[in-house]
Amino acid sequence: MTTNQKIRLRMYLGTRNFVSQNEATANRIPKFATAYAILLNTTDEIQLIGEMQGINKTGLAMDKNKLKMTLIALAVKYSNKVAILAKLTNNDTLLKEVRFNESDLVRLSEVTLKERAKIIYDKAEANIVNLAEQGITPDTQKVVFKLKLFIQF
Repeated sequence: MTTNQKIRLRMYLGTRNFVSQNEATANRIPKFATAYAILLNTTDEIQLIGEMQGINKTGLAMDKNKLKMTLIALAVKYSNKVAILAKLTNNDTLLKEVRFNESDLVRLSEVTLKERAKIIYDKAEANIVNLAEQGITPDTQKVVFKLKLFIQF
């Protein structure tokens, strides 16, 4: 919660406590009961939102970073293998499309990283017959594809 939200909540709670101590006086004020009911509902909502905001989310960020690093390692591994094939076949276009090093991928946003990893995967899939020597087979592609499905940023 922001400082202003905390100040407001304290003010609402103070009002609630004051009214509960002086119910007889508060009940004599016209239309006060309706406004007070709104105040109580708002106070409950603010407290609920404050609890949700107070949950520590560092574990989620750590999991996200682990997934990102796993995807980067896999993309670099495949990039190198497809780049070797491109060099052996003198395919400069393929080489330019798939050649990425780890530092290039680490600096990318999550969305761009997933796009680059998909390009590398697709190029490996398109050249799967020639990549058997590099250790990329249809079975390894299935494993990589399953991993990509589980990675959500």
